[in-house]
Formats: sequence, structure tokens, C-alpha cells
Amino acid sequence: MNNQDIADEIEALSAILCAASEFEVKSSDENEVILVIQPQQINSNVISLTVVLDPKSYPSSSPQLSVQSPRLSRAELQNLDTLIKQQASKLQGEVTILSLVEWLVEYCLRYEEETICRATNPVIERDIDNDYTVVAQLDHIRSKTIYLKTLNQWFRELDLHGVLISYRKWIFLLVSGKKDSLQDSERRRRLRRKAV
Repeated sequence: MNNQDIADEIEALSAILCAASEFEVKSSDENEVILVIQPQQINSNVISLTVVLDPKSYPSSSPQLSVQSPRLSRAELQNLDTLIKQQASKLQGEVTILSLVEWLVEYCLRYEEETICRATNPVIERDIDNDYTVVAQLDHIRSKTIYLKTLNQWFRELDLHGVLISYRKWIFLLVSGKKDSLQDSERRRRLRRKAV
């Protein structure tokens, strides 16, 4: 291989990505150069970027890129693959690999932050149209059959889902659905209790 741009980039990548298995030249000849990069800055360290360069035309031609990760779904991988190829096409004509690695690290760190944020704060995205769940503790039920029949009717009318749980002396009613329907259900339950 006699492409000085590739040789310089390999030297720079070797100096920067120097942890074990972080950077590897898989093969190098006059037809292609294959690099495998697994940046350590990505906390989960499960993203692998394979770069195939054509020594005859790089950097005027974009490298072939492929991303692998056992932690990402197929859709997430396809999205990441598309985004990094778009990034590579923007940089076409320049020495791009180090820029692509930096872009990949930034993307993955942002992705991890968003995933952690979604997992720890699921209520943030809720609005008035989303489902809520109400848990009510009941003192007693006079006739379980009649009560269940009434609840089933209300649930159908109000598009609610629920379950009645009795354990020893405790009785709990769990109901989920839209906020307005839950309020209507609670109002009906109070009115029925007063009537009895």
C-alpha cells in the first residue's frame, strides 16, 4: 500500500486509540485496507466500526462503513449505519476516519444519556391523553358478583382496564386508562357507595 493519507491516518489512530482491542488493522494491501475500531470512550464498549478503504481513491472516495453492536436493535443499527454514512459523505475528499470515530463516540454517548433519561424519568413524556393507573383500597364488598358485573360494565363504557385483588383482609382495585375516564369511574364508584 502506498497511499500516504491512509498511512498517516493509521499512525494517528494507533496513537489515539491505543487501549487493548480499541484499534486494529485487519488487512492492508494495494486493493483495500480494513480497519476495526471499538472506541473505549463509549461506556458500554459494544460498538464496533469496520472501515474499508480503497488505497487507489481514498480520500476522494468515501470509505465503506459498517457498524455492529449486540446491544442495539436492528432498527437502531440501521439508523446509526445510515447516519454515519451520511456523515462520511459530508467529509468526502478529506481524511475522515478520525472525524468519524469522534462523531461515533459523541453519538453513542448522547444515545446512552437519552436512554438512561428515558429509563429513569418515564413520566416526562406523559400528557393528558396518556394512560394512568389508579389503585384504590376498598373497605368491603357486599356482593362480589354484582360488584364485578358493575365494574365490567363501567370499564367497557369508559374504555378502562382493571383488576380486583383480594388478599386476606385487604381488597384493592387497580384501574388504568385515560385521565378523564378514570375520574368518571371514581365519581361513579363514590355515587354507588353513597346509594348503598
